[in-house]
Amino acid sequence: METHRVIITGANGFVGSKLVQHLRFAALSIDLLVRERPLVDQFRVLRSKYSGATSKFTLIHCASATPVNSSLDSIFHDNLKFALDICSTNLKYELFSNIINLSSMSVYGDHSCPVVSESTVPGRVSPYGASKLAVEHIISSHCDLLNISCTHLRLPGVVGPNSYERSRNLISTIKHNCLLGLPLVLSNPESHFNNILHISSLLSILELICKSTFVGPRIINLASVKSLCLSDLVSIMIQNLRSTSSVSWVQRMEAPFTISIALAIQAGLPLFSTREAINKYCEDPL
Repeated sequence: METHRVIITGANGFVGSKLVQHLRFAALSIDLLVRERPLVDQFRVLRSKYSGATSKFTLIHCASATPVNSSLDSIFHDNLKFALDICSTNLKYELFSNIINLSSMSVYGDHSCPVVSESTVPGRVSPYGASKLAVEHIISSHCDLLNISCTHLRLPGVVGPNSYERSRNLISTIKHNCLLGLPLVLSNPESHFNNILHISSLLSILELICKSTFVGPRIINLASVKSLCLSDLVSIMIQNLRSTSSVSWVQRMEAPFTISIALAIQAGLPLFSTREAINKYCEDPL
């Protein structure tokens, strides 16, 4: 009997740690790859461990150096090196039949279009965004070479319990400042904002992909189902958290992300609107 096994990188990060717990609860076989040990040794152990079984391995690449845990100088180097190491080692062992790479909406950089879809051409990007885009190219080239499938999930700010210290983004920073009564300085109060994803939605999507014979488009945007005016979003958070924070606004162009492709593969899953995700996140521990 063929067994589908999942290998996860970045299991000590915010998303990775939650994903390990979620998939184990869903009765999937989980193994981890870590930076601290030579990948060749880890691949050899996995191949030996499952040599007697017919197994399909999906790699979920969560590991990422971010501005929260790394310097700007090292982000590009660290993210590219780990992706290159994984792909070069897999050339020898051919362990994976599928790779799911958790990328970022930051790959789009600055943009002037009214909405951002998977076909939007990236503008000027940050070092972090550039590193995530480069990792997408590395993994895509590797999968083309071995004729295996890969999917890049471009994520917005992922929020959930205890996300502030481990995955700092706009929404978790707003919540942090609201709880401390610190002032908020934000841009474009009337912009329609859906650049948020609650961790529970992401985990459900990843479980769906792992449990199915998923063959989808190579790049998929994930975000809230319905956008919300940013000024309303901030008002909801201030009200829910009973905050005394003051709010001031500056002008900067923002655009919502289209997620029509993602919606097509999520039939039957509980999906959050931006408002619902914010309400849920306000109930989570910071």
